[in-house]
Amino acid sequence: MKKIEKRKKYLQISIVILIILLILMLIIKALIPSKQENTVQELSEEVIEQERISEQKNMTERDRIESYFLDFMDYIENKEYSKAYNLLYNDYKLNYFSSLDEFESYMKEYFPNSSTIDIENIERIGKGVYVLWVNIGDLVNGEYGNNFAMNVVIKEEGYNTYKLSFSKDSAIKTKE
Repeated sequence: MKKIEKRKKYLQISIVILIILLILMLIIKALIPSKQENTVQELSEEVIEQERISEQKNMTERDRIESYFLDFMDYIENKEYSKAYNLLYNDYKLNYFSSLDEFESYMKEYFPNSSTIDIENIERIGKGVYVLWVNIGDLVNGEYGNNFAMNVVIKEEGYNTYKLSFSKDSAIKTKE
């Protein structure tokens, strides 16, 4: 009889220890992001990138170059300034926006929160180098907003791999 009670007690203690360990494992798993989740996210980003490249291979040259600029403007409108900043030529960044904060301040001050975009012309001026003539309009404030024309230079290094620069002073408001 004592043996049975002793076994019951060990069994109960073992069950309690297992429950505690299970709870600890669940807490640790919730606090530490799993590598599997990161891998799934990386794989989905890679799949999206491959789909984008596949789409671009079927686009006309003009449509592809327009899509690059429109992606840049989407980043600006969605306040994803680091993504837009990373699309700039390194030399351009050094000369005009030495930091992400400087770029972000400029974009907030001079570019409309919601804009209309009219790409008037695109010219190829060299291997993979394009100049765009673009009109940016303030969708919310209309003629009273900051509307301007600017040139954009895009250097395509491969499908969906490109750098750009733009005529910075075009957007600056003049004092009246």
